[in-house]
Amino acid sequence: KATVSVLYWRMKRVVLGDGRTLAFREYGCASGLPVVFAHGNLNSRMFTPMWDKTCSTTTQCGVRLIAVDRPGYGGSTYLKDRTYMSFGDDVRALMADLQLDKIAVLGYSSGGPNVLAAAAALGDKVACCGLFSSDGPYKAMGINQRIFNKEEITKEELLQRTKQSAENLRQAYANARPERVASLTTDLDTALEQGHDAGPSQDGWLESREWDIDLSAITCPVLLYHGDKDTDVPHECSEYLAKQLKNPSLHILEGENHSLIRRKWEEVLTAVVSACKC
Repeated sequence: KATVSVLYWRMKRVVLGDGRTLAFREYGCASGLPVVFAHGNLNSRMFTPMWDKTCSTTTQCGVRLIAVDRPGYGGSTYLKDRTYMSFGDDVRALMADLQLDKIAVLGYSSGGPNVLAAAAALGDKVACCGLFSSDGPYKAMGINQRIFNKEEITKEELLQRTKQSAENLRQAYANARPERVASLTTDLDTALEQGHDAGPSQDGWLESREWDIDLSAITCPVLLYHGDKDTDVPHECSEYLAKQLKNPSLHILEGENHSLIRRKWEEVLTAVVSACKC
């Protein structure tokens, strides 16, 4: 495993063709497999999956992790008509700026459909796609009522839902281990830099609508990890996605919940690197 030429939380921005800015940070092995990571809702590029071990573990796995703020989060310009597939276009521009010919993609929770869109848009430029506790196409699955407490939810209702979720997280973070509070609050504060009604509420809107992703266009291996005790995003989502994909590897983990990324980061990075070598 690679342990040299480490990138320590390197921050960068790229200006896109339409003048928007895409913010990201890099960490891990500078010469390792480039993996574009899409955070969850009310997270940001500042999310640290393994707390203070995130950078060292990512480095040891031989991964150059590129954690991107989606439009409307942190330092990435809000895009009013953002879709899942538009994120694929943003990743294409990011690859060009970083002079990357091929990448893997990794998404957590609401980041899942975004990296699936990137895999669909970029074709053989994506060697592997990994998903932690990914959202599913709730509307197509017929579970909007279960997720949002109604079949059709308005943007104003989603905004109020987002505000309440953020407040719940802030209260929970205040009671976290002292050494983790700064990481958690920095991540949440960064996610909300442009307001609740920017990226976070917009993610909720996309989650509640029909996806614009052609899952049949994804040819790379897709590794899906989901806990059977996840009460935020039901594991049926990953099971549904696996049935729609050409090359899935589904892992329903007994006893795990929505935060499994914090315990399975090394395992999944290792699996992604391995899949890219096949």
